[in-house]
Amino acid sequence: MVEDTRKYPRLRHVAFLILLFAGIGTAIVYGWNWKKIEQAIELRRTDQLSNADTALGKCWSLPGQQAAIQMEWHLGAVQQGDLRNETSLQKSAELKSEQSWLILESLCKGNMAVFRWNEARGYAEEMLERRPSDAGALWLRGRCWVKMQQETRALDDFRQAVRLVPSRWQYKLSLAELLQQQGNNSESIDLYLELVMDRQYDARVLLGLSRCLHDAAKQWDRACRYGCGQGFGCVAHQWRCA
Repeated sequence: MVEDTRKYPRLRHVAFLILLFAGIGTAIVYGWNWKKIEQAIELRRTDQLSNADTALGKCWSLPGQQAAIQMEWHLGAVQQGDLRNETSLQKSAELKSEQSWLILESLCKGNMAVFRWNEARGYAEEMLERRPSDAGALWLRGRCWVKMQQETRALDDFRQAVRLVPSRWQYKLSLAELLQQQGNNSESIDLYLELVMDRQYDARVLLGLSRCLHDAAKQWDRACRYGCGQGFGCVAHQWRCA
């Protein structure tokens, strides 16, 4: 009898430890899974869709997280232009929540992917109605304005986006490209030089900078030739006309 009374407390102790470690293990797995889901969301929002799919593919379909995973798969397809369920997503986006914000963003990018610029602009403006100072929404609307040949409006949106989040290289690149198209080489060169510091291997940055420098050199050369032709000397440096 003495052995029996000692055995049951030990069994209870072992059962408690098993439950404790099972609970800790479950919490670790759920936490790891949420991190993968959040990573996939961030990758998709920065247009790294292939990496987002890879991260999402590593997620386990756990109870309580299945809906979030399925929604993220869905938004990834929408962002690439799959708009078959656009109407139902519009209704879901009417709710003022973080998920509805992500839906609007994906619908905006999805419409851009299929060249529906005015519809995409509408989604960007709906985002700005909810968050007037959101740099991402301003950037998206600015890209739509560019395609709709509304460069002045696009320039305003890009400038605001860069001012709000100066660390986001995509915003600076869009602003630099538009300034270059408008012939503002001085400001665009400054932006490209900032971008080169962090993205020295980015083909778009290097090509944009080289074009700006080429255009600036041509303008410099024309200024020199004009000054010399008028008889009052080179308006730049004398060695350029030697």
